[in-house]
Order: sequence, then C-alpha cells, then structure tokens
Amino acid sequence: MDCRLNYAIKAALLSKIETHIKTDQPFSLLRLGDGESYAWDNVTSAQNTNEVLKMREYMWWNTCLEPYHRAQIQQDMYEAISKANMLGIPSLYRFTRDASTSLISYEGHRSTSGLLRVLKGVSELPDFPAPSSREFTEDRIHHICFNFEGITKLARHAKKNLIISSLKPAIISQLFAPYIGNTPLITVSISTHTKTQKNDLFVSDDEPIPFIYKKVAKQIAKVCDPGTLGLVAGGAIGKIFCETIRAHGGVALDVGSMADYWVGAKTRSVADLI
Repeated sequence: MDCRLNYAIKAALLSKIETHIKTDQPFSLLRLGDGESYAWDNVTSAQNTNEVLKMREYMWWNTCLEPYHRAQIQQDMYEAISKANMLGIPSLYRFTRDASTSLISYEGHRSTSGLLRVLKGVSELPDFPAPSSREFTEDRIHHICFNFEGITKLARHAKKNLIISSLKPAIISQLFAPYIGNTPLITVSISTHTKTQKNDLFVSDDEPIPFIYKKVAKQIAKVCDPGTLGLVAGGAIGKIFCETIRAHGGVALDVGSMADYWVGAKTRSVADLI
C-alpha cells in the first residue's frame, strides 16, 4: 500500500511482476474503484439502486442492460476479482479526494459509498487464492507503476505481449515496436468509452462491450499462454479479461486509463490522478 511514497516497495512490486513473467507463473493485478462496486450488487447500500447501476451503464456504454445480462456481468466480474493475486483497493488518498465541507457521510455520497461497498466486498472474498497469497496495493497503482517506461521494462521480459484496449492497433504497434524488438505483439480492440468516441486515437464500435465481451474473452484465450504479458485497459469489464489471461497462464495487469496517457491522451481530470 506504500508504493506511492516508498521507492523500495514500488521496486519490490515491479520485481514480483517481472518474476512472474520470466518464470511463466500466472498472475493478475486488478484495480477496484467506486465503479467496481458494480460487481457487488448484493451488498446493501442506500446508493446501491437500479438507478445508479443504470446510470453507470449508460455512462460507460451508452446503453442500459436487461437484469439477466447485468447479473451475468456482475458474476463474471466478481469471479475475476475473487481470483486475482493482487487487488488495488481504495486508499486514504482516494477517500480524501472526495472529501469536502459539504460531505455529510461517505455512505451518502455516490462515489464514496461505492468505495465502501468495494472494501466490504473485498473483506468477504472467498479464499482463492489462499488468504496468505492474496496481496493488496492502492487502486491508483497504475499511475504509480504503469507509466510507459515502467510497462516497456516489463514488456521486454515477456515471450508475448498482449494489449486489450480501445487504442487503434496501428498506434499501439508504432508505440511499442522500438522497445520490444522481435517479441510478438498482439492487440485485441474493444470499443472506447462514451466520452472518447470522437477521438481519432480510439476504436469506436457500434457494438458496446457488454454485448460482445464473451466473444472478446474467447479471442484472448486463443492467443494467451504462459509467458504472456497482458495489459488491459477495459474499464469494469476489463477485470473479466484479466482473469481470462491469468486462467490461461499469463500475467495480467489492469493498466486502465494509463494506456491513454501512453499516447498523450489526457482523458482523466487532475482529481482522478490523486
């Protein structure tokens, strides 16, 4: 949890990931913010209503799902979270970001109530992996460790690099080619977030990701094997892709919006970087 301020701990985390890549050991690191409370619809909260779930879906995918479809995605997200080796969870920094003189209670605020729901849900996860092997860091770890310099250092150790994102494949290939030599690079494209649909750097598809995520997961499974480094920038559903990579022997890193910053697209507010 101290990677932000302690260089030795940050270096140890990066070394751990590097070792998993070099030794072909499966591994997944998932980050959980307030949006990932979507996976814990069963946790009671004043803010945990169908209206909030629909709001998130519309904000993410410009559509609202049928209850059965939503339940399937929530179940798949929960499974991915429960099987992750390392979870980035909300830290004090994350709660401080939303603190203000007008905040009456964390439970009564949409964002912070989601953070509380995530922490409660994580505390009740089943023992897979064993409690002694599940580790934690902060949910902003991608800002701390997964900048382009950090990612390319890890990528050099992989037998294969797999990138799942909404960045256009040609842009990714051009970006990584000088750093990974002859190491195979495979891209799997998914449709971008609603707020970047008009940005030429990103893939914009008529099919929102919740309707094709199982097909994408099968595509990932076909190209992933031990020694693969999978970099996933796929929002909430990206957690499912991380589990697909881990289940097929690869190392999955939930890099999130840092992938945008690799190409100079500043898609988050200053507050989101705290």
